[in-house]
Amino acid sequence: MQFNTLRLDDIVVHRVPGRGEPGATGPLLSEATSPRDPRVFGFFRQRLSGVMARKGLPVEPDPAALALDATVGTVMTAVRAIIDDTANLVTASQTIAQRLWDTQDRRNPAGILVVARGSIDDLACAGILKLEHERGVQAEQETNDRGQLVFRVILHDDLLLTDRTAVFKGAIVRIAGPTDNALVSEASDLQNLRDVAGFFLRKFLGCKLVDDPPEATRKYFEAAEDFVNSEVRDPEKRARYEGALLAQMNSAVEAVDPDRFARENFDADEHQQFLDHLSAKGASTRSFTKDTSRITGRIRRISYGFRSGIRLVGQPEAMADHVEIATDEAVGTRVTITDEITGMKGAG
Repeated sequence: MQFNTLRLDDIVVHRVPGRGEPGATGPLLSEATSPRDPRVFGFFRQRLSGVMARKGLPVEPDPAALALDATVGTVMTAVRAIIDDTANLVTASQTIAQRLWDTQDRRNPAGILVVARGSIDDLACAGILKLEHERGVQAEQETNDRGQLVFRVILHDDLLLTDRTAVFKGAIVRIAGPTDNALVSEASDLQNLRDVAGFFLRKFLGCKLVDDPPEATRKYFEAAEDFVNSEVRDPEKRARYEGALLAQMNSAVEAVDPDRFARENFDADEHQQFLDHLSAKGASTRSFTKDTSRITGRIRRISYGFRSGIRLVGQPEAMADHVEIATDEAVGTRVTITDEITGMKGAG
């Protein structure tokens, strides 16, 4: 999805205590939509669009989970009701808040749950945000002129300037198109990227990743390698980029951030070209959980092939330490190996 056209028409704010909070027995539910404060609406729009643009992962309902427990469809059913009719926003958001309370445990901090109805590219959408309940954003309980309980959101400028208010979890669901009433969904969890596939995604939303981490990692690795081999002409750069890609795959970092990888390793004029190439190959251009189980054998060693038929194979670390590749105007690509020969034998 593209989130720059996101518009929020109405929001409902609920307070969801932590499980260990004294006296907490459930969520504190609003009975009406929040007051239309442009500043507050702008804040939530910025938070929702920002977190989804940076960390959103395509998700879809999980039929297997639904078959085992019908309650895992609670949130998506409520979301569908919100998208179908804005009059359903308050009651459906209460259902979503109750589901969050029912599925979270003592590890999940207290916070406010924001459920919104709006549009993306003029297509109806629903947004869900859970923010940590901290000083920068406070939800104060009050009664509106109809006698209904609501939470008025108070933003504190001096604290918001530090951008400390963390969006722990978020999701956006919209209809697929003007003549397609199917739902398209993305979800994000900045607190723990792996957890988006656990508590928040499965238990709360009742969904699964469209591409599981092993498949997302395979698609990314193959598309990135294809970019290096097809779009990068300079042999020295190709070797450097391939080494960086293998280092990324073999590192202990649990997430792959294609945008950051490009900014840190590629020349500036190749940054967007790389992301466009990933997109054209069906690979993610946003962060995702890394799982190299489907490419294990392909990332342990690096292979350089030459026009003569010679092939140089070795571990990425050894290649980086002992092989130098440079472009020589007189002879073309020059490969220098600095090492000790320990044996020679024929190879079949």
